[in-house]
Amino acid sequence: MPRRCTVCDHSERHYIDEALVTGAPYRSVARRFELSESAVYRHKTEHLPAHLLKARELEEEHFCLRAWAFRWSPACLNHRDCQRLGVSSPSPRPNPSPQSSLKARIDKH
Repeated sequence: MPRRCTVCDHSERHYIDEALVTGAPYRSVARRFELSESAVYRHKTEHLPAHLLKARELEEEHFCLRAWAFRWSPACLNHRDCQRLGVSSPSPRPNPSPQSSLKARIDKH
């Protein structure tokens, strides 16, 4: 009878899967959760749910699209995205009150 996966039976499996999906090294995951590196590797290659891997791929694709859009409009990125790209955060644009813009239009004429 084949052995059960020690990662699948682990009480913190959700956190292990999360770490593996985000690309954490096998060694650090194994050390953190007191597992063998080979068990962590086997779990990722044979048991990690496909929908978790697909979700991670879609998240990366979304980020790449936002990074591409950054070239055209920096305001579309939030502070965290700017940190990931290594660029400065967009400065908030002044939001004039409706009264001040109305006053400016009246003064203009």
